[in-house]
Amino acid sequence: MMVPLLLEELQQVGKFHHKKQVFVGNAILQRSSGSGSGHGVGVTVPKETLAPFIGERRTKQNTPPKKELKKKAMTEREMADAAAGLRALRIGTISTEIEAWITSAFTADDLAETIGSALCQHAIEGGGGRPVAKICGVLRDSPSAFALYRGLLSSVSQYFECRDRLRADHFRMWISFLAFVADLYANVGGGKDGELVNFVFQVFDYLLRAPILETLKIEELESLISALLSVGYDLERECPDQLSLLKDLIRDAFIDVSEPWARKMILLLLELGASGWKLPAEANEYYFQQTTN
Repeated sequence: MMVPLLLEELQQVGKFHHKKQVFVGNAILQRSSGSGSGHGVGVTVPKETLAPFIGERRTKQNTPPKKELKKKAMTEREMADAAAGLRALRIGTISTEIEAWITSAFTADDLAETIGSALCQHAIEGGGGRPVAKICGVLRDSPSAFALYRGLLSSVSQYFECRDRLRADHFRMWISFLAFVADLYANVGGGKDGELVNFVFQVFDYLLRAPILETLKIEELESLISALLSVGYDLERECPDQLSLLKDLIRDAFIDVSEPWARKMILLLLELGASGWKLPAEANEYYFQQTTN
């Protein structure tokens, strides 16, 4: 059963502290310890000190994501579409802020950051991830886009830090989180300094290593497959070195996992790269119908 407003609950007990001023311009390093404990906290470090996060023994250099926010003004049509999309979400807790932001022609940074955090929460706890991601894509050219994504990414970071709790106690929200990270990247790109694309890779790193690897559920592997179908081409074009490390990780997971059905689905993750990030109809029948039998 979903516990509503989990993000506020975590913030109220003091587990997470939202620091608005430090997220954009610095990547938040959140490594999985490999123990699955999830008790580590995010550490803000200068960009130049960040090491590749997929495997401590890896030596390849990451390729910085190339997709950035476009430097152009929103058209009137885009503003109207964004306003309609935001209102259609019916997020009652911030309806006043949304209307004020729309009235400001999306120029108010303080409102944008608050709304970004609320949109992330709605996507994960309210199950509206895909519509939220599409609206964020429309808003990528808004005057306060950086503030909006600062709020979004700060909340994404907080959810990821409590990944073990989400996975154990709020599995539906965990699956929503997995889908939202991929959908958000597909619609807005990797972020100014690559923060969002890092979360995409960290999700794979968390799920495809021990001890989580041996407790994977089919919904999680389906989410990883869906993510690569959605953003595999962009990852290959924009950060090929990181994707190469991910392929190594997937190959290791294929060797290490013990469940036959999981090995079959992880093999599909490997094969997607060779098939141009598309799933042939015969592969869909082979992998999914046999897996569920």
